[in-house]
Amino acid sequence: MRQQARIEELEQTVTRLTARVEELSACNKELSAQAARLSKNSSNSSKPPSSDITKPPREAPPRNRGNKVGGQPDHARHERTPFDPDKIDRTCLHELSPDEVRRLG
Repeated sequence: MRQQARIEELEQTVTRLTARVEELSACNKELSAQAARLSKNSSNSSKPPSSDITKPPREAPPRNRGNKVGGQPDHARHERTPFDPDKIDRTCLHELSPDEVRRLG
């Protein structure tokens, strides 16, 4: 008698788990189709580029040709001509606090 109840209990469990497996298989199939649809873009399907969700990565800009920022070697220096001393009417002396000195380096 007890054995028969156990068999019925296990059959119910098998039935319940079979239904759950079918439910999860359907969900998995739906998610796989959705992932395949979302992974398509203009570079791997016949979709137009305007339908891409994000733009494909741009090519890297060309490498610098070796010139550094600032004045280049063998280039004439352009400087502002200093004021004549008789055109300077006042001079201001500004002192920096220790915090400003640390901040400005």
